Amino acid sequence: MIDFKGILIDGIEVDEEYIEDVLNPRICSNTLMYALEGNQMREAVVLSDEKIEVVQKYLPSNYEAFERHPGLIVIFGNDNAGWTLDGYVLPRLASGLIAARELV
Repeated sequence: MIDFKGILIDGIEVDEEYIEDVLNPRICSNTLMYALEGNQMREAVVLSDEKIEVVQKYLPSNYEAFERHPGLIVIFGNDNAGWTLDGYVLPRLASGLIAARELV
């Protein structure tokens, strides 16, 4: 059992209900575990009207995308070597005319 006490995402304390209702565990389980271990995560929101399946094709393995609400796609993950959010992920999305912006 994971202890969620004190873990915040978007200012909301994470608990089992949050995981079930907000996050899609099938898509983001590896990245969520990485965050729960205390590692720094980076997050971006897709500004273009695009399908989640298309966005996912542009991402390296250290970044994942999920649809938080219908029409709201969030990308999150961790920088690893040259596979960074600002140096690779956002420019790669832009090459497919998919606009995204980092959430800070």
